[in-house]
Amino acid sequence: MARNSILMPQGVMRLKTGRFGYNSNLPQICLTEIEALHITQLSFFPDQIRALKLALKKQFNLPDMPHQDSMIKSRSVSAVRPEINKIWLFSSSPVLVDLPASMGKYFPLDLSASRVGIKISGSCAQTLINRFAALDLTSDKSCFMSSCIHHVQTHILKINSEEFLVFVPRSFSESIGHSLFDVACQFGIKVAPVIPYKEI
Repeated sequence: MARNSILMPQGVMRLKTGRFGYNSNLPQICLTEIEALHITQLSFFPDQIRALKLALKKQFNLPDMPHQDSMIKSRSVSAVRPEINKIWLFSSSPVLVDLPASMGKYFPLDLSASRVGIKISGSCAQTLINRFAALDLTSDKSCFMSSCIHHVQTHILKINSEEFLVFVPRSFSESIGHSLFDVACQFGIKVAPVIPYKEI
């Protein structure tokens, strides 16, 4: 597959880079595929929370565990909480190889191959997402949310009012990506070349 298509180099989408839609000269939406995104899941029981906090601080210099609606960052990873008993670590390089054996009790799992990351940015990014998911995106701060797009569980990370990262299951990435593109054409859309996670 050509490197200028999304979603993911080994994915199945056929969107070409360029500007499209009614306002193609001044696009209000930009779709960008995220590559080299590594997602590691840690699972825990309630009585392990204190020990996991200490392990995250020691291993990744994370100051705390994230709440379910927020993200916490360090130099090497970003941490979100997709479920009450799970944490996802986002990074630009694999972290499983560096995890000490003591963290095996948190059932580390590499989810990188199962999720596709799409960056949606622009002045109408929030409007586009609300066409698919009934979420309150008006908060001034960054937040992490779970919803559904066409009945497919989707996770959305709000970076700011005009930048969002959308994480979808790889098996549905083509249909969801094309749906996002089709609806975004009314605002004018730019499909940008893929960017590595570290540039976000």
